[in-house]
Amino acid sequence: MKGLLNPNFEPIIKIGLIIDNKIKSFNAIIDTGFNGFISIPHKIIKQTSWQFIGYEAYELASGETMKDKVYLGDILFCKQKLYTYILANKTDDILIVTKQFANKILTINFKKKEMIENKIDSIYK
Repeated sequence: MKGLLNPNFEPIIKIGLIIDNKIKSFNAIIDTGFNGFISIPHKIIKQTSWQFIGYEAYELASGETMKDKVYLGDILFCKQKLYTYILANKTDDILIVTKQFANKILTINFKKKEMIENKIDSIYK
């Protein structure tokens, strides 16, 4: 997987969301400050048939506590189909969060404004 940095120096990758048995490609921001799985705008989730499973409360960097819907659904990440937890959000951004990068090494080259993910078996060998 390769990505880039946007003008705000946010790392961006392409992911696939499986909507009505079709893969739709979207840009996603890698959010290293969020340790969930993936956060997707409500307006995109409305297009899916993902399974609603409840609510989750979480804390923002500002200290504010938020509560939003959680779903189970299919995404395409690193060329693999994953059935994963999906947190709804009120923004326009899809956020890929740190748990999706377990067992991977992510290299960000700020000078070249690019990044590369290298899959490994375990970072704890």
